[in-house]
Amino acid sequence: MIELFAIRSGTMYELVTESVTLRGQRYQAPRSIQATIVTKQGSQKYYSIKEGDTVLFKWKGKELFRGTVFARTPKDEKLTFTAYDMLQYLVKNQDVYVFANKRADQIMKRLGQDFQIPMTSIANTGHVIKSLVFKNDTSLYDIILQALRETKKQTGRNYQIYSAKGKMGLRAWPDPSEVWVIESGVNLIDYQYSTSIEETATRVKMRATHVEKIKVLKKEKKKSKTTDKDIEKDKKTTKPTKPTKPTKPKKPKMVTQKKEIEMLAVANDSAARRKYGILQHVERVSGEINQAQLQKRADVRLSQKKGVKKELKSIQALGIPGLQSGMPVRIIIPDIGIKKTYWIDQDSHEFKGTKHTMTIDVVEKNSIPTGNQS
Repeated sequence: MIELFAIRSGTMYELVTESVTLRGQRYQAPRSIQATIVTKQGSQKYYSIKEGDTVLFKWKGKELFRGTVFARTPKDEKLTFTAYDMLQYLVKNQDVYVFANKRADQIMKRLGQDFQIPMTSIANTGHVIKSLVFKNDTSLYDIILQALRETKKQTGRNYQIYSAKGKMGLRAWPDPSEVWVIESGVNLIDYQYSTSIEETATRVKMRATHVEKIKVLKKEKKKSKTTDKDIEKDKKTTKPTKPTKPTKPKKPKMVTQKKEIEMLAVANDSAARRKYGILQHVERVSGEINQAQLQKRADVRLSQKKGVKKELKSIQALGIPGLQSGMPVRIIIPDIGIKKTYWIDQDSHEFKGTKHTMTIDVVEKNSIPTGNQS
């Protein structure tokens, strides 16, 4: 049921395909395919592929991928190639930019125009960002992602950069009313599950230095001591002078000094401490912060690091073509007490003949990662 085509000058050439693997990862820009095709069988030669070609992949008549060939490896009358969708051009291109009073969608359109990347529907993100400066060369993808982070802070809304039919777009993050289910005994094939307290903390200590400005008296410079010889010398060389009026005492001068005050905030998980002992996590916080803010940070960090950490990954199941990274999925595995909805962090779909299986990793929250992702 695999249909794989090369597109050149508007003409489609069908490729003799052995297997296709379609991959993607949340907040990692392009989706990709790795396909193995047959280029020769005895004296019979088949259509091949080269770098820069556009490829189109369909499964059961539905388009799942369209992108550009970036790499290929020929071997034994076969050829394996890798192609990426249009978001690859956001990762590969870097530049410096200064934006003022622009929305994230306007920034994305500007980048698409500057680098001649075809675009489809770009959703209006609403929030106007006063200033966004990139002094160092930054990938176009990270520029857009930073604009979306600023938008999320102000509006609470998530947006997804995507590629469809050879064009990049921007849409509100999909939140379907109906969610696909992977369940043991139904469509689940295999999985990996583990629990651990290796990264758990039962006590968190946060340290910070608070700089306080205080005013103190300026110290006067001490006068040097006068010796008997100096007095005799002054008597001989100094001429008698008229008596002068007594001078008024000078007002004491005040100067501002910085005083460093060490602060400490502690958060405890008493129940876990009785069970697992003291597992202390220590952090030093930089920047201006007061005691209440420091305590809040300690409480938040404890909430992130408390309890047994559970990891569910490498979930292998019968293939669902529309299920990809960034989408919600409900997973039911009674043997380990799992019955909840996750977000797909990364997906890998394998197609061979009429068979389609997939392997996914999941996360509990669909939060935007910090830092550059390219």
